[in-house]
Amino acid sequence: MFKFNKLFISLFIAIIAVVSCNDKKKVQVVDTEEENFTGEIKPNGKYAVVDFSADFMRSNPDFESSLENQLLMGTIVEVSDSSGSWLKVMSPDPYKGWITDMGLVRMNADQISNYINAQKYICTTSITRIYENPSEGSNAVSELIMGDLVLQEKANQVGDWVKVSLPSDRKGWVKESYIQSFAQWIEEKDFAFEKPTFLQNELVSTARKFLGVPYMWGGTSIKNVDCSGLTRSVYFMNGILLPRNASEQGRIGEEVSELDLQKGDLIFWGREKSGDKPAKATHVGIYIGDSRFIHASHVVRISSLDSSAPDYYDRKPLFYRRIINSIDKENSGVNSIKNSPFYFSK
Repeated sequence: MFKFNKLFISLFIAIIAVVSCNDKKKVQVVDTEEENFTGEIKPNGKYAVVDFSADFMRSNPDFESSLENQLLMGTIVEVSDSSGSWLKVMSPDPYKGWITDMGLVRMNADQISNYINAQKYICTTSITRIYENPSEGSNAVSELIMGDLVLQEKANQVGDWVKVSLPSDRKGWVKESYIQSFAQWIEEKDFAFEKPTFLQNELVSTARKFLGVPYMWGGTSIKNVDCSGLTRSVYFMNGILLPRNASEQGRIGEEVSELDLQKGDLIFWGREKSGDKPAKATHVGIYIGDSRFIHASHVVRISSLDSSAPDYYDRKPLFYRRIINSIDKENSGVNSIKNSPFYFSK
């Protein structure tokens, strides 16, 4: 009995350590020289497009290795290596890892160029399905979640259903109210960049859609997220690309004080500076006003910076950063989806 209890306690402690969202991913540092990643589509490059609603990127070519990231359907990745049925890829973050080839569609540079220029829809609802026929009574072709990209089909309207195709050319039908023209959507987001107050409110509104989503290490989707996966997903759905993890997100945009916090600003916690060791962010949340913020800790939830509040988050923030004033500015680290060659041709 003692041995059993000791084992149970050890397992419990290990689980709690994972759920705490210390964003110390072992593959988050991109060696751009090793990977020769330029952030551009190269004429002789090897590429693939994600075909699953949310595909898993792992640290090694093994299902038992740690989950480090999720990539949404329609995301273009650059392929640098292979091992059996696994491909080593670089995502637009940039972030490297391994994905099983079952969830990827291999393409050369010309095919990728055609794919980028093709008309697409973006899924704007949380979770839905693509069906074989324009009826929820037919078989499902695929799950479709917020942020997924699918290709438009010609002569594609039947009532309130729209015909679409996946990167693998599997075809099906989805309710029109759940998707939007990707080009139109991105123009709306680009227009919002010029209206900071509107964009701030949109960020808060998007973040609230994730409330209750369970925490999962490496998650970056509406189904499950870690702390930096939440912030990245919220900003992505507002037309803005953020780096993958908290430490990288803590180096972009502009630093602001707690007294100057505005909706949509990022709040960071982590290791304080000690001797020669600089401060390092390991947790991040989104400020929503009135001393409150949304973050992924056990579950996506609202907490408070106010020590007298019942939902007070009893950790001292390291610093705060504003993102929306730095979009597409040189060396800001904040890029719009519209100006990413992995989403739109320049």
